[in-house]
Amino acid sequence: MAKFLLLLVTVGWTIPAFSQASAPRPLILWLHGCTQSAQEFMGLTGLAEKQQWMGLDAIIYTPEQSVLKNPLTCWNWFLPANQKRNQGKLKEITDHIQELVKKGLVDPEQIYVGGFSAGGVLAAHFAYCYPDIFKAALIHSGAPYRILGRYRQAENDLGEKAIKCSRDISRRKLQEIVIVRGERDKISTSSHAQKSLRQGLYFLNHSDDGPLNSSFTKVADSEDFIRWKTSGGAVSYIRVPGMGHAWSGGAAGYTFASPNTFDVTILFLSMIKSRSP
Repeated sequence: MAKFLLLLVTVGWTIPAFSQASAPRPLILWLHGCTQSAQEFMGLTGLAEKQQWMGLDAIIYTPEQSVLKNPLTCWNWFLPANQKRNQGKLKEITDHIQELVKKGLVDPEQIYVGGFSAGGVLAAHFAYCYPDIFKAALIHSGAPYRILGRYRQAENDLGEKAIKCSRDISRRKLQEIVIVRGERDKISTSSHAQKSLRQGLYFLNHSDDGPLNSSFTKVADSEDFIRWKTSGGAVSYIRVPGMGHAWSGGAAGYTFASPNTFDVTILFLSMIKSRSP
């Protein structure tokens, strides 16, 4: 039976979903960047069309920041209220996801998060504060969780903050963290990307088997691609040659599009498909 896309819009939210559900579906929380709307981000990334082309049937959940809360529609990830589990924007969005789970619309074992720029930073917040909800995270042109004011702290400080926000890592579902950055990006810097990589490694290493014992194995290592893997998960860092602050493989005609680089949307969807039952 043919499916069609249904847009349900409330104040500050756009929730695209297929109208006919026979079983709980995966859910992708998709977070736009500054100066973008949810609709623009969907067009830029082509997530709805590409996931249907790949044979996936995920509910795509695209909240939208209000200009009343940020004139540039940036997510206010830097506010203390939005950096803690069960508070602020993190609680608001995860509560809504849990409502969809309770209604039988969403498979609780197949929930993912991805975002660009400020949305990428917020995606890191969701991943580390709710590893018991999200199975994988895409941090595209973003920065680590709790990055502000941490440059002079000990090297493991950002990892420890991520562990603290999760509260109970024994219930972790988070298995994959993908960090993407343009080589020429002046907003999401190389320092941000390296700190994101170390934060992800610290978090999964600690939550893998308890101690920080370097239980990871480096399975890929080049100038543009680093991947670490363990029995409990993986962290990847991808640097896109020649790209600035843009979405890799984004649709031409949109702001922040890099149409001639590899398609990160397809990459993320392929990862989701490989982890689906």
